[in-house]
Amino acid sequence: ERIHLAAIDLTVVPLTDGFVPAQDAQIQSALKALHRRTPLGATDLVSGLNHALQLFEDNDRVRSIIYIGDGMSRANLISQEELVPLVEQITDQKVSINSYAIGYQRDMESLVVLANQSGGSVFVDGPKVTAQQAGASCLQLARANVCWPQEVALPEAFTEVFPARMPPLRADRDTVLIGSM
Repeated sequence: ERIHLAAIDLTVVPLTDGFVPAQDAQIQSALKALHRRTPLGATDLVSGLNHALQLFEDNDRVRSIIYIGDGMSRANLISQEELVPLVEQITDQKVSINSYAIGYQRDMESLVVLANQSGGSVFVDGPKVTAQQAGASCLQLARANVCWPQEVALPEAFTEVFPARMPPLRADRDTVLIGSM
């Protein structure tokens, strides 16, 4: 497994030099640098996700982003015009977005939309969640097998189906399509 650690506020601040092995000394240095940062609360989530998507190489590796935060993109509110092409790029690159939702106020809608459309999942913080449980859960989410359907044949009786593009499938959660017959 290779990791690229970055902090996102108004800009993206890479804390490792690209992807490095999980046990690399850069990870320990990056975690110390992350610990010294003050969370300002003005996140540009779209910029952060675009930054992460540009880092992935074209190969057969499993690609997963783990976002830790409240999902509030106060520096750049996510509009429908930005969300649709972002989700298309995420699914075209077959990258799952997994989130650890923390904070007093959380934009669960944005986190869940990104997870559902990308084959990711959301783990929600709580008063009894330990750091070890959160870390293990995030790792399990990132390692989950995601199936990216290339072709879907639905019954002819279905006149409308949403979402129009079949979302990725995971064995550890349901995938739901809504429509009319």
